[in-house]
Amino acid sequence: MRVLIIAEGALAAEGIRRGLRHAPSCRVLGFANARIPCFATVNEARPDVIVIDETQDSSIAIARIREARNAAPEAKLLLLSMSMEPAWLAEASAAGID
Repeated sequence: MRVLIIAEGALAAEGIRRGLRHAPSCRVLGFANARIPCFATVNEARPDVIVIDETQDSSIAIARIREARNAAPEAKLLLLSMSMEPAWLAEASAAGID
């Protein structure tokens, strides 16, 4: 499984990568900075799974989810979030998170 991480910074992405290092058949392709548009990066990487780490600004997270979904419609999109608020989860789901 080819995984791309979208996170606000390299430190957060590295933490996620380290968490996945023991997963069999998991190959982390790299990370995209959540603060900038990611469509081209996702499109070029062609990941099977995209892990999106929630950003401090939920509107940025929603934008990255939509871009990732459009760039890789077949990929599974996973959201790492501290918030379990139904409205936030519904918005993320409507944007394309699996």
